[in-house]
Amino acid sequence: LRITSSSTNKSISTLHSKWHQTIQRSNRYLSTYYDSQSGLHLPIHNESKIQLFLNLSSQKEEPFIPYNLSKDETLGIELVEKLQDFAKKGIHGLILPPLVFPRDVRNLITLSAIAPSTFTFIISAPDEDEAGVIHANGIPKTNSSETTQPTFSKMLYYHKQETNPTLLSTFVSQNVHTTLSITADTFQKVEPITLANNVASMIDTHGGCHHLHLSSSSSSSSKVEVADTMVQVCEELIYLDVAGATIKSRLIVDHVVEEDSLLEDVLFAGVNKFVVQDEEEEVGLVEEVVEGLGKSLLRI
Repeated sequence: LRITSSSTNKSISTLHSKWHQTIQRSNRYLSTYYDSQSGLHLPIHNESKIQLFLNLSSQKEEPFIPYNLSKDETLGIELVEKLQDFAKKGIHGLILPPLVFPRDVRNLITLSAIAPSTFTFIISAPDEDEAGVIHANGIPKTNSSETTQPTFSKMLYYHKQETNPTLLSTFVSQNVHTTLSITADTFQKVEPITLANNVASMIDTHGGCHHLHLSSSSSSSSKVEVADTMVQVCEELIYLDVAGATIKSRLIVDHVVEEDSLLEDVLFAGVNKFVVQDEEEEVGLVEEVVEGLGKSLLRI
């Protein structure tokens, strides 16, 4: 049985329906505000409810999204249940590996039909991906009027946008949700205020950058150096006034294990989305710091 967005298995539809009923009872995103610069009604940023993203981009063992998801009813049911379990732990987003094969595109289409609407799936970019045009065609497009669909976002690297200015606009013109990822190797070389101004220019010129991911990935710097700089970059980015959602609400910051001061400072600044590498132990570490500041993980 092939599971598609137009022909979803009844069992999955039942799970999906029950899930949305739960969301409707506990949904905290219904309050919006009007942004005069963009002309959009946007969700109010809730600083007290923290959302986690699980990084699966370098997963080398059995993939989280099964290869035959689009063809196997049982796999679809099991995946929905896993996503529901994640939401109970406070995980509402996944960073997935790059799209490589046609089956990856088919699986994303299936995922768009069965996954909870509160989830965000960020599709990584391969290191050699410069133009990204091929990959854009496989990512489900943003539809602001469709509230029952999860969000799919294409990750783009800041340093590649600098060398290829049309990269971001390529995806924005195709109505693809985009996540601009800034790695530690990049923000260790650029002054935080300069970096923030460059990001503002990208948003003003091209749009997009729905999420801004601060990645702790570094080939040379220590954890302490990375953490200290990440805090400075966060502060400078949050000062920016751009059209659309606030920078604070766009930020997704890597949790750096053993650097609780980073987490505390960024939480205090109002950021509410963090990336973890482990769904068990690391979630517990983050939650301990979060609760110490009088906040809590968003669990559904």
